Amino acid sequence: QAAVAADGSKWEPLYNLGVAYARTGATRQAIENLHRAIQLAPDLAAPHDALGTILMQSGDLNSAEAEFRKAVAAAPRSGAYAQHLGEVLTAQNRYGAAESYFREAMRLEPDDVRHSLALAEAIYEDGSATEAIELLQKTASAHPRSAIAQFNLASTYAREKRFSDALPGFQT
Repeated sequence: QAAVAADGSKWEPLYNLGVAYARTGATRQAIENLHRAIQLAPDLAAPHDALGTILMQSGDLNSAEAEFRKAVAAAPRSGAYAQHLGEVLTAQNRYGAAESYFREAMRLEPDDVRHSLALAEAIYEDGSATEAIELLQKTASAHPRSAIAQFNLASTYAREKRFSDALPGFQT
């Protein structure tokens, strides 16, 4: 707050204050400070992404989507921003649209298991259990020490009532 009080013409202290407010649950103050940061630096991805995250958590999915789209446009080489856009599209049950952003996130950050897990979930929810399981098998194989990858594969097997396939994943 001191940095903002000393000089409110810089985006970064406003951004940092907005993020700090968000962490304490002060949503209104977080949104206000992030809007002010965006006014000063409209072409930067981080303030749009942070605002999108808060709006998504608040249930304003359409506004969150708009902010995540701005973050992706500002930083098209960021897998994290593509992931966030995919997540809000998933929350809106727009699985097909989400898939393309998860695929982009995977392309940009191939070692981040979160991207392939999110893609598999979107594929599954879009109606293709077989394709989702194939992706989860590849992910679990590529990341044998990832408990979350093993768990997601086992959970998907269980959802498909393939309990004998699921059991080993729950035992690891």
